[in-house]
Amino acid sequence: MSPLAGEPLGVVTNWPPSLLASLQRWGITQPRSPCLTALDNAGKPVYTLTYGKLWTRSQKLAFTLMNKLSTRNEPLLLPGDRVALVFPNSDPVMFMVAFYGCLLAELIPVPIEVPLTRKVRTGEGRGH
Repeated sequence: MSPLAGEPLGVVTNWPPSLLASLQRWGITQPRSPCLTALDNAGKPVYTLTYGKLWTRSQKLAFTLMNKLSTRNEPLLLPGDRVALVFPNSDPVMFMVAFYGCLLAELIPVPIEVPLTRKVRTGEGRGH
């Protein structure tokens, strides 16, 4: 068996070098483009987050995490610290803002699944 020779892979060289650089580019050049649309339980759009809003909100959160959270003029969080992101599945917008805000602040976002309530665990919340 011999390997197949295909077409050369076209590599785009003008892509941003990182996830944050990509978000910055989209947030500045395409600020009104939708980034995420949150849906209700029926699948209908509830809220649309644009790249511009995601970029500015993430920057504000990063600034707050690094400059406003302190004890006696010492920062509470340092670059490389882990930050737990505990958001319900029903709030993807704030999760994305928090995730990118952490990255901008050079913090490590750690997504944590919200524990199910007893009602949901036993099936009462699903109509069983």
